Formats: sequence, C-alpha cells, structure tokens
Amino acid sequence: MERLQHPLRSVSTCPLPTVRMENGKSESSCGFIVVIIPYNTITVVGCIRVFYQKAVVMKSHKTSWLLIFCFLLMGFTACSRVTPADFTPTPSRLAATTSVVSQKTIVSTSTPTASQTPALRPSLTPSATAEVFACPPTVSVPTEALSPLRILYVNENTVWLWDEISRQKTALELPADAVAPHLSPDGRYIAFLSDGQVVSRPEKPLEAIPLRIFDRLENSMLEVGPFASRATHEMYPQAARVYLQLVWQTAAEGERVEALEVQVFAEAWGLGAGNTVGERFRVSLPDGQVETIAPDASSPVAGGEGAFTQNLPVISPDGRFEVFTHPQGVLMRDHQNGEEQVIALEPACPDPEVCYLTGDRAVIWRPDSSGFYTFAAKNAYFDQRAETNFFFVQTTPSIRVEKLTVIRANPWTFSFSPDIRFLAFLNQPDVDNAPPKMYNWVTLTLMDLEQNAQRRYTAGWVLRLPAWNPDSRRFLLTYSPFGGPNPIVKQLALGDVCRPPRELVSVPGQMIMETRWLDTERFLMWTAPQDDTPNRFTAGMYLYNLRSGDEPMEIDGLVQDYDQPYGMRREFVLLK
Repeated sequence: MERLQHPLRSVSTCPLPTVRMENGKSESSCGFIVVIIPYNTITVVGCIRVFYQKAVVMKSHKTSWLLIFCFLLMGFTACSRVTPADFTPTPSRLAATTSVVSQKTIVSTSTPTASQTPALRPSLTPSATAEVFACPPTVSVPTEALSPLRILYVNENTVWLWDEISRQKTALELPADAVAPHLSPDGRYIAFLSDGQVVSRPEKPLEAIPLRIFDRLENSMLEVGPFASRATHEMYPQAARVYLQLVWQTAAEGERVEALEVQVFAEAWGLGAGNTVGERFRVSLPDGQVETIAPDASSPVAGGEGAFTQNLPVISPDGRFEVFTHPQGVLMRDHQNGEEQVIALEPACPDPEVCYLTGDRAVIWRPDSSGFYTFAAKNAYFDQRAETNFFFVQTTPSIRVEKLTVIRANPWTFSFSPDIRFLAFLNQPDVDNAPPKMYNWVTLTLMDLEQNAQRRYTAGWVLRLPAWNPDSRRFLLTYSPFGGPNPIVKQLALGDVCRPPRELVSVPGQMIMETRWLDTERFLMWTAPQDDTPNRFTAGMYLYNLRSGDEPMEIDGLVQDYDQPYGMRREFVLLK
C-alpha cells in the first residue's frame, strides 16, 4: 500500500466527485468525504452537525427523504469512526472512500491546480530558525585519539565480543544449555539460565528456577539457587508467567560489581497490578553466597532506565542529604547535623488517577548539592494545554523554595543534561483544536536552568530527544520525515545548545528504536524494520563515530522477540 507522505493542506485540494441533485443543481461531496478522512480530529458532535447542515441543504433542494436518511446514516457511521489522526488520502484510500457514493450520481471530478497541491513540510524546521544559546568560543586544543572500542553484547542466547579495529565479532563459550545471558556492568560476570527452566506458568509450574554465573576474570562457574517460584505464584495467582529479574549491585565507587539481586517476578496482568515482585535474594560476588532480602527493604527496578527516581530516598551528590516523599511535599534528612525537615511543596499531581505517568515526586539534584529541582503537573495533557510548575529548592546555606516558571509541557517529556545545566522538553499543538496538518508536529524547547531562559530550538514530526551527549551540550534527535497516522521515526540529527541541528545519515528501510552515547564522539543505535515488524524480528546494531563522519557502521543484527520475557533486551558492556 502506498505510504502516506504529507498532510492535507486545504479542503480545496480534495479531488472528490460532485453529486447531481434532483433539481438539477450540483452539490460537492467534499464536505462529506473531508470529514471522514483528513478532518478526523473533529469531535463526534461537531462531525454530526456537519452532516445535519448538509441534510438541511439537501432538503431545501427537495431531495427525497429516503436519500437524506441514507446520507445521515452514512454520516453517523463516519463520525463514529473518527480517530485522532491526520493523513493524506492516497488513490487507493480515495477509491475505497468514494465507493459509498452511488456511481449513478457521479457527474464530474474536480482536479486541484498546481497552486493547490499540498507542499511537503520539511522533516525539521530550517536551521536558520533555530533558537540557540550564546556559548563562549571554544579553545582550540589538540584532539585526543579515541581508544578502539571492544564491545561485549548479547544476541539472543549468545554473548559476543566485537572489536572496532578488526570489525569482527567472536562468540564467548558458554554451556550448550545456557539461555538469556545477562552481563554485569563491569563485564566480569555473565549470569544465565538453563534451557527449559526459564519461565514458570500456572498450568506448567516449575518448582524452582536455577541460575548460573560465569566469572570471566577467574574463568569459573557459580551455581546459585535454585529459586522457588511456588510462593510467587500463590502471591499473584493472576500472573500468566513467573520468571527471574536480575539487578546488578555495584560497590560504593560505582564500578566494581559486588552482588546480584535476584527477584522472583510475577508478570503484571494490567496497569493496576502494581509491584509484582515476590521473593528476593542477594547473591554476593565472587563467592556466590545467597541470602534472603526482607520484604520491606527498598528494591531497585530491573533495568533502571527511568528518567527520575521516585518514592525512594534521593541522596545528594555529596551524600549529605536524603530526600523522601511526604504528604506535604518532601522530607529532607541532613546527615551532617542529624536534622530532619518537611519542605512544603505543591502536590506532584492534583489527581494521581489522571496523572498516572507523573503522579510521583521527582527530585533532581544539582551536581554541587546546593539544591534540587522538582515540579508539579497541573494536568495530564501532552500538548500546549499542559502546565507544569517548575521549582528550585535551595538547601544550603538555608532552605528556600523558588518557583522558576510554568512550563507548557508534560513532565514525562522532560530531559536534563548530565550536568543539570539544561532542560529539554517537548510539546505539540492542542490536538483537539489544532488543524489536522499539525498532528504529530512536535516542538523541542531548551531551558538554561542557570539563566532561567528558554529557546524554541526546532520542531519536527514525532520529534524526540533520546540521549544527551556526556559533554552536556550536544544531544541526539530522532524524527519522522513525514506526518500522518503512521509516522516512521527513521531520521537522525545531532543537536547542540549553541548550534542548529545537523542531520546524520540514517539506515534505509529501518526505524530507530534506541540510541546510547559511548563517549563524546561515538554512540550506538538500534533499529527495526520499518514495515510489518513481527513479534520476532532482527534489530540492527550500529556504531556512529562523529570523528570519522556521519555514517553508521553495522555491528550485528540482534534477534528480538516480544513473546519472550528477556526477548527485547539490548544489553552491552564496553570493555576497558
């Protein structure tokens, strides 16, 4: 089927037939078809009103009541199918849509002139319109050579080592029955399960799930567990599957892995299922000793990819303060003088049932521990109607709460630079009142938190900021080359708080799933086929080196499987 490339600009371009009325006068059917296709963000009430007004016109021309009734019936059916999408009718869509009009009544078809033909909106706003911050001139320093990369990564049930110099990969040897390998952050350990003993189901329960850990440094194997699943099945009888979630724990310095937390996890059966972790265990490393974790102990989230830490104490970078959520705002504990104080703040969200994505308190510390940022969502909108009160809470030398501004964006779109100097957020036009051609047109705004200044940086179809560069100045942007109901996020650009975005070479026929910076010049990108992605597919894994150019280097094709509990992981470690 022909892919939709751009939105409909004007009703006048609608190349639809006219209908000959009984009194000899002609009435265009564009009002009817336009409501069905491009103007589908109109509410049902407004849509039905259009058809009613059309019926009044038909009655004034003494059209038969039977024809009017059929017209209203078709109109009501069309209005009931209105969805929040915006697209251009292709010839195949037009043929299917206009088939509701009797061929006996078609007398002519209008054709748009060249001036009426819709123009294709550019993927991103022109660079000349980008609003950027004034940055001091950079000092020219000798460029340091980049160390060649050695990447340890998982592809389904195999662990591979890829070398940047040779561009070759080598498989690591694991037992033949090893499945679902998990890499420790330092690359020393590989935890894996055994084939046929991965998932426990109510209809086919496993008494226990065994786990093995391979120590690459010592070339030794630990057998831990097995971990019983029966108690978790009894605790969550609605769960269709029970399996293990693994969370690596690092030492205080943040590099050396000292333990592995094993969570017997019941797969959630809906949004209201809540925390479905059953029994938990701590496996100390490298000795492999197992101890049970108390049920009331705080638990990390497997994967840890969330934007903000919620509901748990958030520790300041210098370790002096701990911040807890509190009914009146936050509770701050000062370990230096042993004091506790409640800091009154607006609720993070006035109605948690409405703001289900942003109902918890977020605390983002400044690197110097002088204070933290937090915010309060006033509603759950993701468009220009969104309102979020943005605060800075100073902690030293004294506590002071300052409301910085009202941000017209949902906090779910917030993204802080690594140094917490800049905040990026996304917005789009009011989806209930904006013209259909603006659907999915997203604007990125940058905010300098030190100057409390905002810049409208750029805009694009389904624009996203997936990753900040470690330098806290540059960032990646992903977007679609066209709008409509089926945009494909396949374009990539490099943004800079001081410069307009620069487009990078993308992979043909692929949509972008994820990007991650490895250092200030190199990042990884994972892709998926842009058409008809099945539950099991191959994701491309690519390396970009901005020193050598803007084109990607393919590393491997990763098998991804939505139906498997560990099937959608993209796990890798940089080896030093």
